[in-house]
Order: sequence, then structure tokens, then C-alpha cells
Amino acid sequence: MDEQMPLAGSGPRLVSPAEFAAVLRVTEDDVREWIGQGKLPFEPGPDGEPLLRITEERRADEGPSDAAAAISASLVFYSTGELTREKLDGRRRERQVESYDYDGPIDLGALVAALSRRMAAVVPDGSEEAPHQGVVYGVDVPAALAGGEDRGVEELVAGIAERVMESASERVADDTAEPWPARAGQFEGGFPPVGTEVRDGAVWMWWGLRESPVLELEPLLIEEVLTGFTAS
Repeated sequence: MDEQMPLAGSGPRLVSPAEFAAVLRVTEDDVREWIGQGKLPFEPGPDGEPLLRITEERRADEGPSDAAAAISASLVFYSTGELTREKLDGRRRERQVESYDYDGPIDLGALVAALSRRMAAVVPDGSEEAPHQGVVYGVDVPAALAGGEDRGVEELVAGIAERVMESASERVADDTAEPWPARAGQFEGGFPPVGTEVRDGAVWMWWGLRESPVLELEPLLIEEVLTGFTAS
């Protein structure tokens, strides 16, 4: 929210755990857990149910049609300080990943680990990013899995790998001012093309031309990212 924009709206009010959860984009069970842990002060309601205090805000330039969105992202929820913004964002992300509800044969954790390990082996020092809650170099792998559930396993893994490679190139380039992993002027249009090929039960990945790649990644065995796979 633009902190310079004046705010208008009502002051603090008390809401149920369910409404509080909806505002925070978590579950009611999350809110009740935090209440039980003493992280969210509450007041007992008429029926003994806990009520939590929030502040409604909206931009002063919003009209009546915006009344339904009066509770803004900058709501004040009066936590004890133990429920930090980082922790709240982490729980929101957990619920978001759960909502994708992917039910295919690919193991999310195995795919994230496989892609991250291969990228970490080639990116320049200082540009390596640890995967965070399923995000690998800016690519939301859980969302990509759920969105591609109608595709074949090999095609889906190769497609996600391409997205990670493209995103990694852009992120490293931000640090190096070069179209990584190529050099400026090496390829028309800047960045080297990303290529993948499914062969012999594995996804082969490279930047540049297939016959003369600028950089190749370790092939990713499809079985390595399937649910129930155990390395020998």
C-alpha cells in the first residue's frame, strides 16, 4: 500500500476466527492454533467464542463500490509480536500450495530438489538461490505442476525445467549485466535459447544450440522425480 495515500474507514472491530482467517488468507484452524499459542490476543464473545480485533482501512479515493474490499492488506491484527509478517507469509504460502491440489505421479519435493541442485552446480557464485516453499529461481513449481496436470509427465518436467532455466538466466543477468550463460553479443536477441530433450528416460537441458551448447545441465532422470522413487 502507498503509505502517502490517506486512509479512510472504520476503526477497530471484533471479528470471529473464521472472518479473521479469511482476511489473512489462512485457515480457521491456523487462527485458533495461534490463539492457543498466545500469539493472537482475543476477547471472549457472548457465546464464549474468541473474538479478534482488526482495523479496517481503505484508500480515501475509493468510492462506495469499494466498500466490499474495506479490509485492506495493511490491516492491523494486534499480534503479540511473535506472529511476524514473515511467519504469516510462510503460512499463507503453505495454504496456497495446498490449494493447488496436484494429484499426479510427480513428487513435488523431489522435482524442486532436482532442479535446484542442477542449477546450483552451474550458476555463478553469489547468484545461487535456495528454493523456498516450492519456488525455484522465481518459478512457482507447485503451481506449474497443478496447471500442467493434463500433460504427460516427461513433457511437464521438461517444460518446468525450461521455465526455471529461463528465469535463472534473467536473474543472474541482473547481477552480472551479461545474458548469462552467454556473453553480450553472442546471440541475436541477447539471451541464449533454452533447449530440452526427453531421451532415454531423462530430460536433457542446455543453453545455446543443441550441436554446440553454451552450457549443459546434468540430465534429469524422470524416475528421480516420481512419487515413491528410492535411489539405489
